[in-house]
Amino acid sequence: MSCAIIDVQLGIERVFGAADLWRRAITMLMTELPGALADIERAFAEEKIEDLRRHAHKLHGTLIYCGTPMLQRAAKALELACAKTPEQIEERLSELKMAVAALDAFVEKYGIPDVRSLS
Repeated sequence: MSCAIIDVQLGIERVFGAADLWRRAITMLMTELPGALADIERAFAEEKIEDLRRHAHKLHGTLIYCGTPMLQRAAKALELACAKTPEQIEERLSELKMAVAALDAFVEKYGIPDVRSLS
């Protein structure tokens, strides 16, 4: 299963073909994502741009192993925007929030893909 929101094949490739590890990683992401987003939003609200950059970098690093290309791109764009204007940061933050909402909606509707069905 592959779409802009979740690319299972990519996720499994990123964890060296270990489908069970990918499923654990995406499950852990779904648990930890609300806290990561809250940290990012708090840093933005408090104008702590270096903290914001660090949180976005950490999220991007996590996403590399999850096969979530839209969210991964949004996290990287936010990290890079931290060197730009507050308006550009806010735009990238908005994109990140939309990507999180899209992932949440996907998982709510379809669940986390069953990797056994890919065999």
